[in-house]
Amino acid sequence: MAGATKPLLLLDCYLDAGGCPALFHPGADTATTILAPPHVPLDKLNLDLGTYSGMVITGSAASVLDEHPWSLCLEQLVHRAYDKKLPLFGVCYGHQLIAKALFGRDQVRRSPTPEFGWLEIKVEVSAGPMLDLPKTFDSFLSHYDEVLDTPAHGMEILASSERCAVQAFRHEHAPIWGVQFHAEMAFEEARSIFLERVGNSPELGIDAEAMLARARSTADLWHGIYAAFLRTCRP
Repeated sequence: MAGATKPLLLLDCYLDAGGCPALFHPGADTATTILAPPHVPLDKLNLDLGTYSGMVITGSAASVLDEHPWSLCLEQLVHRAYDKKLPLFGVCYGHQLIAKALFGRDQVRRSPTPEFGWLEIKVEVSAGPMLDLPKTFDSFLSHYDEVLDTPAHGMEILASSERCAVQAFRHEHAPIWGVQFHAEMAFEEARSIFLERVGNSPELGIDAEAMLARARSTADLWHGIYAAFLRTCRP
């Protein structure tokens, strides 16, 4: 129908059957096309981005450094989104994939200090309404890879943590943002992932009891971030 609102493209990169956290789904008031890149034929990822209002790339248990064929296809989509100035938002895996695609493979590495649990994030630069965040806040984190803070043309670092120099960035020349932290995860989901990770990885040396004392819901934080991004997708 002429004049109809273009849908949001949600790229669900989760490897398990459960898919991405429910809070990635913006609700009935936002038309959304959902595609699960790890589970569809590669030709399905050859999309006409002109039919979408914006694009979201979720987290994943996959590593962008492994360069799975579907992941490399997404990197091409990121380049096309940049060329079209299509609003783009990535979380964790999505954040790293955007940085790798636009700023170079060497901009992402296996972290020597991976983060798991609820840790403090420090905002370095205000990004206006899109990432209008408190100066410091706690959020759930679960990642082995990270974006580096080495100089990259167009990348402005917005937030950091003690162990990770790039917790959020924006592209200076396009409506593109990435965040490393998982504000979108419901409290019980984050808690379950944390306990599984700590139980399977004692070498991380995490005091589970002390970390769980810091656990909190970040739904309000996520709603503010996501609502701001969705506003950038509206004509």
